[in-house]
Amino acid sequence: MKSTINEICLPHLASGITMQLIDVTGKILKTEKGNAMQQSFNLEGMSSGVYFVKVVTENGKLVRERKILRE
Repeated sequence: MKSTINEICLPHLASGITMQLIDVTGKILKTEKGNAMQQSFNLEGMSSGVYFVKVVTENGKLVRERKILRE
């Protein structure tokens, strides 16, 4: 039995960092600015599928990327 992911948390994000939730078509669904030691996205109510979380600096440099499978 697989559990459903309802929240994505990324610890230790500095201020000035942006976290983006993106679908497989490349559409940005949510954006959060890093202003705390931990940022998160609530995925409740979102459809099953593949999503990507990208963490970028103010000047657009990719810091981290994660692929999320929501079932």
